[in-house]
Formats: sequence, structure tokens, C-alpha cells
Amino acid sequence: MSRYSSDSDGSDFKLEVIHAEKTENNVPALLFPRPAHHAQSHGSTVDQQAGIQPGFILTKGNSPEVWVTTTGVEQITQRKKAGDARRKKRVIVLVVGVLVAVAAVVGGVVGGLLSKHSKSKSSPGSSQPSSPASGTGGASPTMSGPAIALASYAFPTAVSWGYPHLEVFAVNSSVIPAWKYRQLVSPDSETSEWVPSQDTGEAFTSLGGFTEPAQFGIAATTRNGTDVDIFTWSTDESLRWKHHGSDMSWDPSPTSWKSLANVLLGPPAVVSWAADRLDVFVINIAYGLSQIWWTVEGGWHEWSTFTSQYSWLTYAPTVVSWAEGRLDVFLVGAEDQALYHRYFDEEWQPADFEKLGGFCTSRPVAVSREEGEIDLVVRGGDAGLWYISFSQDGSTGDRWSNWTSISGNVAVQGEPEVIADGPSYLQVFAWGVDNQLLHKSYNAQTESWAPGIGFETLGEGLAGPPKAVYDGRGIHVFAYLQDAQQLGRKSWDAASNTWSPGQGFELLGSVE
Repeated sequence: MSRYSSDSDGSDFKLEVIHAEKTENNVPALLFPRPAHHAQSHGSTVDQQAGIQPGFILTKGNSPEVWVTTTGVEQITQRKKAGDARRKKRVIVLVVGVLVAVAAVVGGVVGGLLSKHSKSKSSPGSSQPSSPASGTGGASPTMSGPAIALASYAFPTAVSWGYPHLEVFAVNSSVIPAWKYRQLVSPDSETSEWVPSQDTGEAFTSLGGFTEPAQFGIAATTRNGTDVDIFTWSTDESLRWKHHGSDMSWDPSPTSWKSLANVLLGPPAVVSWAADRLDVFVINIAYGLSQIWWTVEGGWHEWSTFTSQYSWLTYAPTVVSWAEGRLDVFLVGAEDQALYHRYFDEEWQPADFEKLGGFCTSRPVAVSREEGEIDLVVRGGDAGLWYISFSQDGSTGDRWSNWTSISGNVAVQGEPEVIADGPSYLQVFAWGVDNQLLHKSYNAQTESWAPGIGFETLGEGLAGPPKAVYDGRGIHVFAYLQDAQQLGRKSWDAASNTWSPGQGFELLGSVE
């Protein structure tokens, strides 16, 4: 057992390593963020003192799960499955990210992370002039730093195949997936309603099954303009799948799932490049990348595993597709926390993952605005957001941009969110250290961010990172709130050019 504590800058700060051993391949089993609203159901304790709220799970198995934390995070939880022989093989080595954090503590972590955010305002898709893309307004920022990786909180997942279709998925305090959707009151109506309605006494429909508590969001995708497919990391560590068509009826049943076997070390990621194709990626028990895919003709194919010299942190892989037959996969290296990339275009290229550099303290999030373009945002070691982009330009060849700080001096918690609401516009959302909903937009035509420095604040009282979706008419942002475990929504209407509601959030019901 080792401990380090400091009250520099007038703040309590501590890192604790209760138990750390090596795995068979000397690779860290990172990261397993635990949602705050899951904690009480598993007997964990939460320190409610002020501070950033990131954390690591360093062991996972028959012994207690152990976290390295700053104040504000669950420390030790007793959990699960004493008799699982496979898990006995998993003992964990203290990871690179923690070493960086410990080395930087003397320099004062908390003071650097709690910088105040900008209060300036902008609108989605704004093309107003802004400061240079770095958005720093001062000395050149550095992406490495003392920030600890990944806040231990959950987020909802939302999908839409176009207005009025909108679905949101949550995980309740019993780690059971839950669901609600929006539909028109009648086919000839412009008025929509949520199902189930809170008037029925039940805010969400249970989808059955238990997820790993470390599954912080349901993996979901739409295809064919009528179908939704969702995936979870089950408590038996296998991949589970269910889907529905336009009738909104779940298959295999409303509360059962189809098992796709394998043993996962983290949540899955899914993408669909066409109506007849699904691709799912996971981190396997060797800390490598595995893939399974589905086609209409062949159903689910056999699992395949990528050979690589690298090992990966156990974030859900990040995958995007800009056209049929194209996949781009992004992972965070276990040894250096850098971003790595590989793509499929008739075959996987390059021979091994290419290193894009950076220093990632969250899962990266990526989107393709149009064919040949990728935009990616991730939290860096300075606890700010960093941006990198790819352009498949015929005149210059494929090219990646340099890393750019887009936060100024504003720190964020957990992974960010980025969506495209057109071929030229990005919307970036983040969870501020004071639990604000932060937002900024990017105009690719003018290559400008708005606001130029920092973010605008759209709301307060978040209990986890926001997630968003564009339905063709507007932007919908969802987040768990501190108010009685409510799920909140805030929407941008392009026609009226306003956020709604103007203050606070629309409450969609409790996820307890």
C-alpha cells in the first residue's frame, strides 16, 4: 500500500495505490470507469469533497476493485463473481497514466484543472469570425500533463434516423439498460411525444439483462432508416446484442439479448456503413482489438483479432465510417496514452496501427462530416480538449492536421462529445469541472471555432458527460443530472435559432 497526499494550493489531493500487481503480459487493465449512480447499489463509498472526479480501476476480479483517485471519486468497491476462474488470471500493473499523475502532483494538479470557463455565447454552426484555431489566447499549450484519465460517471446514448425519430438509452442504478423513444402523436401531426410518458408512472422501459457496471454507455447505431441495433458488455463479460425495426419491437424479446460470446475487457463500439452491415469492435482479454461483423446474407461472422505490437487501454474503441466499405478505428496506447489509427478500405492498412501522437486522458470521439473527412476530439493531459482532423484531399494526398488545443484554459471532465450537423459544421460538448454543460462549434468553411476561446455554457448540474445526436432538424443533447438522477435534454432548433428550454433542461425522468 502506498499513498501520497498534498494540500498545496489550499486543496486536499491524494493518490492511493492499495494493490497493484502485474498481469501475465505486463499490460494495465485500464480503464473501467464506474458511474456514480451505480455506486450505491454495489456498496461503494463516494467522497463528496470538492475536486475533479476522475479515477482508475486497477484491479478487477475476486478481490476488491481498487481505484487511484483525486477527491470526489469512489475509492474501493467490493464486487462480484467470486468463483470465476478466468478472472483469477487478471491482476493488474500500475499504469503509465498514473505514473504521469504521481510525477506531476508536486507541481499542483488541482489548481491547473479548475480554471474558470468562458461565458461567451455562440450558436451551432456559427460562421462568425473567431480567434485562431488554437483557441488559447496565450502561450502554446502542451497536451501532456498531470490530468488523470477518465471521470467515473455514466452517460446516455441517443440515436436518430431522421426527424421525428429519436431514441435514448440509459443504464439504471441496477445496471440494467433502459430506453425511451419519441414519436409523432399521429401520422398527420407535427406534435411529438415520449414513450413511455412520465404520466404512466414509469419514465423508461427496461430492456432486461445486466451490464458490467463499467459499461458507461450503451453502444447503439441506426441503419436502413428503420432499424436500431444496441450492444452491451454483459456481466458474464460477453457481448450482447438486440435490435428492433420500424415497429419498435425488440428482437429476441423486450427483455432478452442474443449472446455473441467472446470475453471483453471493456465496452463495445458499433458502426454501420450500410443497411445490411454491422461492425462491432472490442478490447479482448489480451488487451488487443477484436472485431465481429454482421451481414443480412451471412448473419454474424466469426470473431477476428488484430495482430499488433501495441496493447490498448480498455476504452471502447472509436470507429467511424464515411462510406460503404470504409472503416477508421482509433485506440489509445497502454504504454504512452498516444492516439493510434488504422483503416479498412478493401483491406486493413497500414500493416500495424499508425501513431498519431498526443496524450489522451479520455476515450477519443470522432465523426465524419462528409466522405474523406474525419474530426476527432479528446481530453488531454492538461484536462482540456484537443482536436485533430483528417482530410483525403486529391491535390495534397491523405493528411492529418496537427493537434490543436480548443479549450483555452478551460478544464473538462470525462470524454467529450462531437457531432456533425452538416458537411461544414461540428458541435462539441463537454462536462465542465463545475458540472456545466459546455459547448462550442466549428465552421469548416471558415476554419473557425465559436467561441474562439473556451466555451459557452448551456446549463448546469450535470452528473456525467453529455451525448448528442442530430435528427435532421435540430440537435439534441442528453446528460444525467444531479437532480434526483434525472435524464435531461436540451435541444437546438435550427428554424428558431435557439436552445430549448432557455434555462435548465427538459426532464425525461429518473434513471434510478
